[in-house]
Amino acid sequence: MNDEALLGSLRLEAARVAAISGSDVDIEQPVAACPGWSVGRVVGHLGRVHRWASAMLQAEPPVFIDPGELEARAPRDATVFDWYRDGVAALMGELERRDLGAPAFTWDGEHDRRWWLRRLAHETAVHRFDVEHALASASPVDADAAADGIAEFFELFVPRRFDAAAFADDYAGRTMHLHCTDVEGEWLIRFADEGVAVERVHAKGDVAVRGEASDLFLVLWNRLPHDNYDVFGDTDIFDHFLDAAAF
Repeated sequence: MNDEALLGSLRLEAARVAAISGSDVDIEQPVAACPGWSVGRVVGHLGRVHRWASAMLQAEPPVFIDPGELEARAPRDATVFDWYRDGVAALMGELERRDLGAPAFTWDGEHDRRWWLRRLAHETAVHRFDVEHALASASPVDADAAADGIAEFFELFVPRRFDAAAFADDYAGRTMHLHCTDVEGEWLIRFADEGVAVERVHAKGDVAVRGEASDLFLVLWNRLPHDNYDVFGDTDIFDHFLDAAAF
């Protein structure tokens, strides 16, 4: 996705979270995907992440800021939505203020400001789904944004957090193909003793997983049941991958 598309995705998902607020919203409603967390806790967490990113985007020169250094604490009542909206406004202003190619620190080291834009667009989409799903029915993630979220999942999270040892004995040499059915997006994942290699290509895998981009994105983040896709071949590979890739 280009910068404008990512900015649009973040604006949309952030606005969807803000729109959930109201006198009839139960902020103590549990969120299934975040054990022990309530709707208010998830909104507060997201507001903290937005403020943390804003602080590092504002830092001159670029410097890492420990999230524990932030003074802002999320309210424990319904005003958490107002607090959240204030953080979104500051974040969007910061992302739109300066060249997205300028350097900034992140939890993954020093990158450009675009790293934060992409990360927050997808973080906000996932937690928006969490909150909507806890309170009522949740709308899907935009297909193009979801496909980019799948790409980010494989580029950023799998190399850093995937439990390669869990695959070393039984799955080394095996392959998995992921295919979005509604937008462009295909990945071939190769498992090896030393880790995982991912290539954006159409190819045959030992297991093929097909579905709409939003469903695949949310399944990878353990937000949907594992039946929201079509699987062909060795289904055990994908099931085991989801277990090993759980974050």
